[in-house]
Amino acid sequence: MVINEVAVYNNNISVCNGTDWIELYNEGSGPALLANYTVLVNDQEYDLSMQEGEEEMELAAKEFLVVCSDDGYFDFLIEPYDIVSLADETGSIVSTTTVGNVTEGLSWSRRTNGTEGAFFEASLQFTPAATNVFPVHPTQVPWQSCGVQRKEYGYLCEYQFDSFVVFPMSPNPEFSAAAFDGRYCSLLLTGDEGFVFDFSIPLDGVSSSELERTVQIIGGSSDTEGSCFYYDETTQEQKYVYVDERERTVSLCDFPTRDEQDGGFLYRDSNCTTIGLTEEQALLQSSRSENEGFEGVACDPANQRLFVVQERRPMKIWLVDLVTESFSEFLDVEGNSAWTDLVTDLTGIAYDPIREALYVLSQESRVVVHSNLDGEIIGVPLDLRSYSSSVEGITFYPESGDLWIASEPNRFFRFVRTRDGSDQFCNTVAPTTAPVPTTASPTLPLPTPDMVINEVAVYNNNISVCNGTDWIELYNEGSGPALLANYTILVNDEEYDFSMQEGEEEMELAAKEFLVVCSDDGYFDFLIEPYDIVSLADETGSIVSTTTVGNVTEGLSWSRRTNGTEGAFFEASLQFTPAATNVFPVHPTQVPWQSCGVQRKEYGYLCEYQFDSFVVFPMSPNPEFSAAAFDGRYCSLLLTGDEGFVFDFSIPLDGVSSSELERTVQIIGGSSDTEGSCFYYDETTQEQKYVYVDERERTVSLCDFPTRDEQDGGFLYRDSNCTTIGLTEEQALLQSSRSENEGFEGVACDPANQRLFVVQERRPMKIWLVDLVTESFSEFLDVEGNSAWTDLVTDLTGIAYDPIREALYVLSQESRVVVHSNLDGEIIGVPLDLRSYSSSVEGITFYPESGDLWIASEPNRFFRFVRTMDGSDQFCNTVAPASAPKIPVPAS
Repeated sequence: MVINEVAVYNNNISVCNGTDWIELYNEGSGPALLANYTVLVNDQEYDLSMQEGEEEMELAAKEFLVVCSDDGYFDFLIEPYDIVSLADETGSIVSTTTVGNVTEGLSWSRRTNGTEGAFFEASLQFTPAATNVFPVHPTQVPWQSCGVQRKEYGYLCEYQFDSFVVFPMSPNPEFSAAAFDGRYCSLLLTGDEGFVFDFSIPLDGVSSSELERTVQIIGGSSDTEGSCFYYDETTQEQKYVYVDERERTVSLCDFPTRDEQDGGFLYRDSNCTTIGLTEEQALLQSSRSENEGFEGVACDPANQRLFVVQERRPMKIWLVDLVTESFSEFLDVEGNSAWTDLVTDLTGIAYDPIREALYVLSQESRVVVHSNLDGEIIGVPLDLRSYSSSVEGITFYPESGDLWIASEPNRFFRFVRTRDGSDQFCNTVAPTTAPVPTTASPTLPLPTPDMVINEVAVYNNNISVCNGTDWIELYNEGSGPALLANYTILVNDEEYDFSMQEGEEEMELAAKEFLVVCSDDGYFDFLIEPYDIVSLADETGSIVSTTTVGNVTEGLSWSRRTNGTEGAFFEASLQFTPAATNVFPVHPTQVPWQSCGVQRKEYGYLCEYQFDSFVVFPMSPNPEFSAAAFDGRYCSLLLTGDEGFVFDFSIPLDGVSSSELERTVQIIGGSSDTEGSCFYYDETTQEQKYVYVDERERTVSLCDFPTRDEQDGGFLYRDSNCTTIGLTEEQALLQSSRSENEGFEGVACDPANQRLFVVQERRPMKIWLVDLVTESFSEFLDVEGNSAWTDLVTDLTGIAYDPIREALYVLSQESRVVVHSNLDGEIIGVPLDLRSYSSSVEGITFYPESGDLWIASEPNRFFRFVRTMDGSDQFCNTVAPASAPKIPVPAS
C-alpha cells in the first residue's frame, strides 16, 4: 500500500464534496485489508478499522481508494509542508510524503504512478482513483525582434558600465546564470534549488525591470548553473538550455509559457532532453568536487551545437553536438598559458554567431575574456572587480548588443557599447601561448583609497553610540585618503550621498581608519533589518563593497570576519565594535559531562534490538536530518540538517516521544553540506569536542560546540572554533567518484585511542581511520572490495562505535540496514532491517547510558530501538568470514 496522490485545496465539488482527499494505491500482488492501516496527517491518526462497514473491506491489487475528509471521521485539512503517512498494523510507516508548496488547483502526486520511492511533484490535474497525469509544456510562442541579433557584438574594450539593479528577495536567490527569452523580451535568471526568475527587461535599461513569475525545475540535482535560450530562426525551434553542475549534464527543455496554468514548474524527466559525458570522459576528470563541474552554456542553433564551460580541474570548454548528442573537448583552457595568466576558474559563457567568438566569464578573477574559436584571446579582458565579487552569469540583449552580468546574491549589471573598437589595443588577437613580459623599470604605486563596509549595527541597544540608533561602519583599507564626497551609501534602493552633507564636501577618511555613520543625524535616517542589502558606491556609481545582512537578533552585530578585507565573509558578532577591530567569541567547552553520556557496558548485537518508538519533528521547511550525535553535557540529541543547522533536542531516557527542541545552532564556514557527527568525550582529560564531516570537502572538523547559556550560542564558526583535517592531495586524487554527493557521510569517535572512523558513501565505499595525533587519514576497511559487505550494502551513510566491544555499527541508506562488524571487518550476526521504518535513514548513534540505538531519517524523523534479549544464540553473535556468502536479511 502506498500514498499516490494528495489533494490540497481541492476545488472540484464533485469529488469529496470539494474537501481534501488522499488517494491510496495497492501496488502489491494481493488484496490489502483496510482495517490493518492507519492514515496520519502530521501526528493526527485516522484508523481505517474505526470506519463503520470497513472492518473487513479489502483493496484489491492494482486498485485505488480515495479517502475523503468530509465523512465525519476523516476530518483532516491538508496544507503545504504537512506530512501525510500510511502505517500498517505494527505501526510501521509504509508510505509517506511531505506535501510541497502547491497552490490552489494543483494536486500533490507521485511521479511514477503507484511506485513507492518515486518522488512527488505538483500536478496540474486532480486524478482521483486514476493514474496521475503531468502536463507537457507547449513551446511555440512567437519570437520577437528583441531576441534577434542583427550585427556582431562588440570588443570588450568598447563596453562601459551603465546601470545595475538589486532584486530584494528573502532568502536571496543566489543568481548563477542568465538567459535571454525572446518570446517576452525578458531575462531568465537562475537561482538556488532549480528556481528560474523571469524578469521583464526594457530595452533602455535594467532599472525598471519587474519579476513576472518564478519557474522551478523539478528533477536533477537542483544545482542548476549556466543557461541560454536556443532559438533557430529557420525551424522556429525554441529550447531553454541549462547545465547541472553536480551531474555534469546539459538539458534542452520546453520552457513553460507565461499563460500556462502549470507554468510554475518544468519537469526535467518529461519536458527535457538531457545529455551527459560518457563514462570514459567522466573518469578522466581530475576534480572530485561537485562544485567544480559545469558552470555555463552558450547556444549556437545555426550549427546545432552548444559550448559548455567546466569551472576547474581542468578548466575546459566542451563542445556538445546536438545531432549525435555527444560531448567533445573544444578548448583546453588549463593547458593554455595565455588563458591561465588571466583566469583561475570559468563560470559563464556567451556566443556571438556573427563574429564567431566567445565571451567567457571568471568569477574568481572577475573578468570577461573575449576569444575566437581557435582559443586566441582578442583584445583585453573586461575588468569587473569594481562591481561584484561573485559574478556568475553572462548574456547579451540580442537586438541592442548590450552585455549583461548576473551576480550572487541578487544583482544584475548592464554594460553598453560606447565606441567602435577600431584601435589595435581593442581588437588585437593575442598568441595562444603568451610571451614572457619584458622587464620594465619599477614605478612606485600612487597612494589610493580602498573603502569597504566593515560592520552593520542591527537593533543597536547601546545608547552611547549613535543614541541607540542603527549605524554602519566604513573602513579605508587602502594606502591613501578617501574623499567622502565621492561615496554613496545604499540601504536596499535608498541612497545616502555624502556630498549632500553640509561640511563633508571635503572631508577625508585616512588610510586604515574607521568611520561610523549614524542614522540619527537627520540625513542618514536608515532603518536596517535582517536580509537588507547594505552597499557602498563610488563616484562612478560602481558598487565597491556590499553585504546582505544575516538573520541577526537584538544585541548581535553583523561584522566582517577578516577585519577590513573586502571579499571576507560577514558573520554575526556578539560584540558591537564601533570604530574598532571586529571581535568574535571563542566558545567555552567545559560543561560537566553527565552520567547519561557515559557508556558502562557493551552495546548489543543487532538481533537483540526491537523497534520501540519514533517521533516526527514538524518544521517548515523540513530540516532534512542527516546525522545524529549524543551530547552528554545535556543528555540531548544533536540532529544535523541542511545548510549547517544543528538541532538540539532534549531526549528523556524512557523514550523519544516527549523530546523538545531546545535550540538551533548554525555552523558557519565550509560547504554547509554537513553530514555525520559524533561527540568526542575523553573521561581522563575531560576533553569535549563536537565532530562532524563535510561531505563535499571530504573533511572532518573537531569543534568547541557552544553551550546553551552562551549569548552567541546560535553560531559555531568553523574557522575559529574548529580543527579541520582533510585527505592528502594524493588520497583525494585516488577517489574514483567525482560526485560531491558521494563523499564523507558518517563519523564515529574513539577518544580512548585518539582516533575517528569516517565512512565514505560510495565509489569507493570505504571506512577511513583518522589519527588525531598526526591529524592524518589512512584506509581502515575497503568495503567495496569485500563481498561479505557488498552482498548487504550499496552505500554507507552512518557509523557508530562501541569502545568496550571494539565494534562498529554501519548504516546504509539505500539498503536500509545496519551492519555490525569487528575491527577486522568481519560481520557479526545479522543486519538490522530498517525497510519497514523509513526509505531515507541517514544517521546513527547510541544513548550511552542505556545502550538504546537511535536512527535519524530524512526529512524529519527519529527512531528508537531498545535491547530486548541477551544475544547468546549463535544466529545473533556469529562472526562471518571476511568473504562470506550473503547473510539473509530477515523479512519485515
